[in-house]
Amino acid sequence: MTTLEVDKIKKYFPFHRICVVKTLVILVSCILCANNCNLNKAKKKGSKVFGRIVNIENLYTRFIRFFKMKNPMVFVLCILRLVQHLLSDHINEQGEYVLSIDRTNWKLGAININILTIGLVLENGKFIPLYFELLNKRGNSNQAERKALLVDLHTIFNIKKPLVLVGDREFIGKEWFKELVNLSYDLVIRLRKKDYKELLAKQMKISIIQLDNKIRSDIATKGYFTAPIELKSHTFFYHVKRLNGQKDELSKADKDIYIRFISTSQDITWVSITYNKRWKIEVFFEDIKEKGIRLEQINFKDFDKIRLMVAIAALCYALCLNQGLIAFKKRLIRLKKDKRSQKCYLRTSIFTKGYEIIEQTILNVSELNNLLIKLLNDKKLIIYNYPIIQFIRNRDSIEKSA
Repeated sequence: MTTLEVDKIKKYFPFHRICVVKTLVILVSCILCANNCNLNKAKKKGSKVFGRIVNIENLYTRFIRFFKMKNPMVFVLCILRLVQHLLSDHINEQGEYVLSIDRTNWKLGAININILTIGLVLENGKFIPLYFELLNKRGNSNQAERKALLVDLHTIFNIKKPLVLVGDREFIGKEWFKELVNLSYDLVIRLRKKDYKELLAKQMKISIIQLDNKIRSDIATKGYFTAPIELKSHTFFYHVKRLNGQKDELSKADKDIYIRFISTSQDITWVSITYNKRWKIEVFFEDIKEKGIRLEQINFKDFDKIRLMVAIAALCYALCLNQGLIAFKKRLIRLKKDKRSQKCYLRTSIFTKGYEIIEQTILNVSELNNLLIKLLNDKKLIIYNYPIIQFIRNRDSIEKSA
């Protein structure tokens, strides 16, 4: 692979040498070929991706040197901008941006790998990772960490369309909700049984028991309960619906038979439809952790290296997703029906279909490079604006000189 061949990819990495970009393309090719992001397994595919016999130990040394690069966070942001650009056609089709936020975590020895991720749910149900942060701890994110994630997201990406954030029960907090409203977000967040219930009863000037009776009565007659609730001088709506398959009687464990939301919208139908898009981020986590990339088999304990590999996994995912979406447009993937829920699902996921296509057609690093260049040439938008990247580079320089 010559320098000229990666020149069009290099423009997305303005702060790094072209040899670093070449190593990235080689590494992505090895990971996709090995079906694994573990470098010891990826290196063994070196001869296949180069189309000739290579010294895999020298290739492994090259990979290790790659992960010791200066300013790795800048490179991570460049990769995420490249992911956004590769899938820009699908992003631009959106009437509104439904962003899903969630975490995935596992342990690597004594190290907690805890990835807080936010991304876009497409109209076709697929998820595009936009930004993530590693939390150097075990357990839930806090409000400050989520607010910092949003600030970075808006600094890196030029987001102008209407925004809706969906999240599970972890992502609550009055200051957090206030921040979202100040950033012009609509929101749909699931609540636990006791979250804001006492406050709602107080604002309605009734007891908790009376509120429970009101919820039960409204659900029996209308199918849902909705009431306004004031939080930090902003009006939200507290929604309750019955969980599928749950009866009126409480279980011995006193589990909630209802599903509860807080939202900026009063429309319970819109709230339910929007919240159902949240789980697409969990499908994304499954795709990168257990299927074509196997992120959980990462063999790093340094956070900078882990962060870089997560971004590379996102790039691999974007390539597979892109090929799957192209195939889906050419020929509709057959559906299967779940007998229990009566819902229809794709018999083969778009990511899996795309990965199968890459396995069959991208047989070496040159073909992967040509695919990347073709995809980038097909795009009308060229991203040159890197405000936060320059900021981080300056910050790194200050920290090193201190």
